Amino acid sequence: MTTLAIQPSLEGRITSSPKNKVFLSAYICNMLEMYDFLITGMMFPYIAQLFFPLEDKISVLLAGSLTFLVGFLMRPVGGILFGYIGDTYGRKKALLLSIFGMAIATACIGLLPTYESISIFAPLLLVVLRSVQGLCIGGEGQGASVFVLEHYRGVNPGKWGGLLATSNGMAALLAFFISMFAISSDALEGGWRICYLFGASLGIVGLYLRSFIGETPAFTEVDISNSEKRIPIIKVLKDRKINMLNIILCVGIGICLTYTGFTFVNLFLSKILDFSSFISLSYAAFGTFLAMIAVSLGGRICDKLGLYETLSFSLLFIIFFIFPIHWLLALGEKWSILLSLFLLAVPTGGICGSMPHLVASSFSTDERYTGAAFSNNLGQALLGGVQPFLAIYLIKTTDILWSPAVYPCALACLYLIFIMIFRKKLTLFQYIVPVRRNS
Repeated sequence: MTTLAIQPSLEGRITSSPKNKVFLSAYICNMLEMYDFLITGMMFPYIAQLFFPLEDKISVLLAGSLTFLVGFLMRPVGGILFGYIGDTYGRKKALLLSIFGMAIATACIGLLPTYESISIFAPLLLVVLRSVQGLCIGGEGQGASVFVLEHYRGVNPGKWGGLLATSNGMAALLAFFISMFAISSDALEGGWRICYLFGASLGIVGLYLRSFIGETPAFTEVDISNSEKRIPIIKVLKDRKINMLNIILCVGIGICLTYTGFTFVNLFLSKILDFSSFISLSYAAFGTFLAMIAVSLGGRICDKLGLYETLSFSLLFIIFFIFPIHWLLALGEKWSILLSLFLLAVPTGGICGSMPHLVASSFSTDERYTGAAFSNNLGQALLGGVQPFLAIYLIKTTDILWSPAVYPCALACLYLIFIMIFRKKLTLFQYIVPVRRNS
């Protein structure tokens, strides 16, 4: 069985009203910040044309996909930066800074001139601003999970972590509706800017909401007055190697599935099968809605059946069904696309619903924000974020429309083998009592 790090418990029932406010604030803020990061995926075909004016449409997608990937590569850096702030000065301060930085970067993208106006400086500036977005989102997603689960002191962590994870789906749906409005306003003529300027304004709203929520009990009980303070990332790299690798693999496959149903479906249908933008985005939105339901259920199943039981079932499902899922999608029929999205939601729910609890509980209180944020974002950057680029590349080089299934299948096999070998060595920490910093 998974080893639990033994720490004394704190008694006392949680009071529903303050905790509900904490959850609602975290949910809304995470949704708003994820919207700012994800809107590029929804507007991807238009952004690529405006900033990368290449003749071959596949080359345009590849160039744009690399810009999309830059945001993921900066996420681990953001995890280290905001993790240090969160573990040293407080979870709340780190989350406030991340949403402020995201709002500024998103507003700048919305005001950025295109390639036609400033030539090569347009894609370069886009890459820089996308990097800032990646840096800021690196401190948000898992930081919000840590914030909520510490406030709830480990009560039903799968349920609350899974529910919070659905905020990413809500962000995608919000991005869908806003991008539909932008497309109807002629996206290439400036309608795309609406998406970013709207997102920037939402960031200010999130900043206001978050300012009224207090610090987590776990952090406030940590002794940070000791003169010998270790840099959290050094402790994580030294003491939590197996836990980090566990998270990197879990997050990698989870994000790979998420972006298959969100970004890749949109790109594949619109650019490979020549569906209209509205139809492509509609399918992507429906797939996201299915995934939200599945993720919420997956978190509850995680509490009932166990963390690694839920993950193992999901991985086996991927191994056996990911090729049929991509084959059904490639058929291009209404029934086959819908069936592929239903099937894809099953493992997405199990893995992404369990993920917040797994990531946050893999570290003790004094290193939790850094460890969770860095490991989570490293998994997204190294394994999950490459999925849109790799999927398009595989189709271009093989001319096989279901070839993108190879990557998630390989990841699922690798992670399942890892769990079988190292499960007894993986440690989960409780959320309720801090680990003292003094040595």
